[in-house]
Parts: sequence; C-alpha cells; structure tokens
Amino acid sequence: MKKAVFAGTFDPVTLGHEAVIEKASNLFDEVIVAVCINAEKTAKFSLDIRLEMLNATCKKYKNVKVIYHSGMLVDFMKENGIIYTVRGVRNSVDYEYERKMHDFNSSLYPEIVTLYIPCDEKLKSISSTLVKKALENNENLQDKLSSEVIKIIEKNSKQNSK
Repeated sequence: MKKAVFAGTFDPVTLGHEAVIEKASNLFDEVIVAVCINAEKTAKFSLDIRLEMLNATCKKYKNVKVIYHSGMLVDFMKENGIIYTVRGVRNSVDYEYERKMHDFNSSLYPEIVTLYIPCDEKLKSISSTLVKKALENNENLQDKLSSEVIKIIEKNSKQNSK
C-alpha cells in the first residue's frame, strides 16, 4: 500500500490545498493530511478550526485521513513507514523553498521521496497569507476557498463576535 503525507499549517485550507489533496488521493492508496505547527508563522485560526476545515474538505476523499502532528514531519514518516511526501508548488519561489525542505528532510530520512504537484493556472494566485488579508477586508473568497471552509470561517467569526 502506497501512502503519502501532505503536511502544512492550512491556515486556512484553500482551493489550492484541496487541488493537491485531490491529485494525491488519485496517486496514492492513502493520503495523510497532517496539520503541523510552523514556529515561523502566527496562525489566524486555532488548531481545532483548521482541523474542522480540513475534515470538511477531505470527507469526500475516501482514502484521505486528517491528523495533527506536533513534531518533525520526517519523524512521523519514519514511525509510520511512509516515504512519500506531497508538496504543492505555485511558482519557482515555492519550488526553491520546497527543494530546500526536501534536502533538509532527506538528510534526516534518506528514503524520503518528495512529489511536487504544480498548481493549476487558476489557483496560482491563492495563498493562505493573501486569503487572511482578504478576510480582514471582508472580500469575497468564493474563488479561493470552498463553500465548506467559508461556512466554518463565518460560523466561527460570528461566535467570536458575541
């Protein structure tokens, strides 16, 4: 059984993330989408909300499982006998960053195989950072987020404003 991990902060889960998940689900028997903590980033959404968004996004993919992992990705992969990791790339800047991450990860886990999935043209302008800015300005995000994710964000913003 071929398994892959797609890890990220998913703050929030965008249509770009979902496109990578969908493509990976067609390539592997099982895809584990791992919400990880990046100390260099300040999350807008709590871990629970990000997990809720991912579970809502991934429920249509029968071979996709969502988890939270607090440690290093390669440690999780080693512990679970997984050698494949999937990364989405929008441009050459993303590729260079992801390549450096692959080089670092492979120094710790030489068996690791990183599969780069290029984004579709219409999704290249989507990033979680830009989505968060758009949310602050109350912009329409239907072309960047799924309806499930928008509902979760709206529900939680109403709860927080009470």
